[in-house]
Amino acid sequence: MIWVRELDLGTLGNPPTVPLFASSGPLPDPTTAARSIDVRKSTLAARKETIDGRMGTVDGVIGTVSGVVGTVGGYQA
Repeated sequence: MIWVRELDLGTLGNPPTVPLFASSGPLPDPTTAARSIDVRKSTLAARKETIDGRMGTVDGVIGTVSGVVGTVGGYQA
């Protein structure tokens, strides 16, 4: 039987894996593969926290802009 090994691009927005080469032989050790998946999950979790932080900052900026607009509106009234 021939197994297709895959290469992880590690970039959000792209397909997660791309066929790299085909080889005959046993599959990799399942515990090693599981550890690799755990590392990828924690990396993605860290990226998600960073994205959440950026969204929070943008919300803060929008809140500030709304406050400025509210002040300008009060001044015009």
